[in-house]
Parts: sequence; C-alpha cells; structure tokens
Amino acid sequence: MKNIIVIIICISFICGSVLFGKILWFPLIFFTLGLFIFIYKAITPQKTKLADDELFFRLNDTGVFDYTENGFYDGYLKYEWKNICEIIAYKNDLFSIDCICMNIKFCNDYELSVNEEYPGWYQFITRLEKEIKLKDNWLKIVSKPAFNRNETVIYKKTINAFKQ
Repeated sequence: MKNIIVIIICISFICGSVLFGKILWFPLIFFTLGLFIFIYKAITPQKTKLADDELFFRLNDTGVFDYTENGFYDGYLKYEWKNICEIIAYKNDLFSIDCICMNIKFCNDYELSVNEEYPGWYQFITRLEKEIKLKDNWLKIVSKPAFNRNETVIYKKTINAFKQ
C-alpha cells in the first residue's frame, strides 16, 4: 500500500508540474528518477540472505548418505563405487517442472534410484563424478530439451572406468 502511495505522489507531481505550465526542473528530474528507481526495485527480485543460506546448505548437505573411502551408505545398505555397473540418467516430467533422476545398477544386482529432490543430491553427484568417469556433459544432455525424458546411459562399467 505504501508503495502505491509513493508512485501516486511521484506521478501527480510530475504531471502537475508539466500541466500547470511551470516546469520545476530539479523536482521534475528528482521525482522522475525516483519513480524509475522505485519501479526497477519493485520488478527486480531481491537476493536475500535466507536464499544464500539455503543454497549453501543444499550444496553442502550430505543428506541421506554417509560417505566412506570406498563408497557410501544410505542408511540401509553400504555401496561401493567399484561395484557400480551402469548409471542411467533421465528426467521425470512433473507437469510444471522436470526432475533429474538416476538409476544406479550395481554388479551384485542391487539398484538404487536417486533424484535431485533427495537431500544430499549435489554432494552425491559431486562425489560420484570424482570417483567415476561419467559421460561428458551428461547433465546438459539430460536437461535439454525440457519436458522430454532424455534417458541416457551416462556410465557403463569398463575395466579402467574408475579413477586411480
């Protein structure tokens, strides 16, 4: 409400100074610039400390995973990086947004599905990419075009797939 009052005062002063024949240049310029700055701030999203803190937390949160030297633990099972046989990445269409997902197949016939909504997704991807050579630009391949599944095998086990 206070914003609307400020806009009305600025516009009425600008119009009044022009319509009544007396142009007061300093106030005209001052209120016009003030109006433009006010409108710019109103339509430009402001970065908040909360958003920065949330982003920092999301990027550094290990989420549901505990990591070891050789792999990770999801609260139920312990998985080793060397036992991963195949990773398939794809997108699920959730109507207004897409969700990046991964199916990780292990050599012992276990399968693990994770997606970007999991707590710890970013740390998981970071650690996975450090341990296993994934397909170059896999995220870009899976992400575009929007609202298509874009299923892609981003890793298939070979003899030298793990980084030494």
